[in-house]
Amino acid sequence: MSEQQWLDCISFACGYRQTELAQPALRQLLLTHPGRLTDAPHHQWAIRKILQLASWPELVTESGLTGRKALEKTLRETIKKLVNQLILPPPIEQRLNKLNAKRD
Repeated sequence: MSEQQWLDCISFACGYRQTELAQPALRQLLLTHPGRLTDAPHHQWAIRKILQLASWPELVTESGLTGRKALEKTLRETIKKLVNQLILPPPIEQRLNKLNAKRD
């Protein structure tokens, strides 16, 4: 994955980027690390939204969550867990540390 793709995934996980804007990078992340995804809670919603391009209303109905916002929060948590499991390239790790420092 490129540096920009990593940043898009991390930005999505931290709530700085919308799903639709991060979709290509998230797709690449899931295709590059498919085995790791099953360790994440609610991984099926990430697969349905990011890889299978399911609509928000369809996923909300399937998931039983209260709306798009709740589902998007679940997706962010799933991607964050996946990213945290991976060994990131050093420049990405440094940028992630800066992002986390700003949030504290």
